This record gives sequence, C-alpha cells and structure tokens, in this order.
Amino acid sequence: MGWKQRLLRLFIRKHTSIRDTLQNSSLATFSVLFPDPAMKGMTRPIGTGFFVSADGWFVTAPHVVMEGGKIRPGIEQCQLEKERIDEFAGPGAGCQFITLEYVDEQLDLALLKVDFKKTNQKLGW
Repeated sequence: MGWKQRLLRLFIRKHTSIRDTLQNSSLATFSVLFPDPAMKGMTRPIGTGFFVSADGWFVTAPHVVMEGGKIRPGIEQCQLEKERIDEFAGPGAGCQFITLEYVDEQLDLALLKVDFKKTNQKLGW
C-alpha cells in the first residue's frame, strides 16, 4: 500500500461517526482559485479540496490542477480560500504559496502542499 492510500485511511479512521466526518470535512474544505487572464489576473474558483493534515497537505482532484493533460497555467499563483459563513463575516481565510506535489489521474487524486510559514509571513501573522 502506497503512502497516499495510508494517508487517506488515517484520515478516515480518525473520523468514526458520520456527524464528525461531515463537521470536520466542512471545516477543512476550501475553494481552489486560479488567476484568469480574461479577468485581468483576478482569481476564479476552479474546484474544491480539503486539508488532511495540520502541516499543509491538501487533497483535490486532478481536473482542478490540470487542463488538457498538462498542469494548469498559473498554478504558482493558485490560492485556497475558505468561503465566508455569512455575508457579514468579511473575507474568508486564504492560503498562498502552494505547490503541486503529486497527481494520480487513475485514483482521481492530486496533492498540494501549502507553506503556512510563508503565507503567515506575507499576512503579517
């Protein structure tokens, strides 16, 4: 069994009840945004994914990070954004400094790694 299967089994094992799983998944789910040249570099959501570890491992699908069999243009400016809970909450949490670490189209799995240290430094935290 490969490391990606072990990672997914560990995640599933930690969340024994459906209620716990849904609550934790909701908290860990973010939109994946890419710059759109047609919108003068503004970002637009391409898909979603979720964090599987506190040290920045993020799971999404290959179609989110790839286009036409190649890595999607602008991946180095890709961002993760948490949707706002309500309209008065202000902007959602965001992550930058993301690298694509692994893609397996047969497993429908793409792993990204967020550098929280760089993101926090940029935000002044």
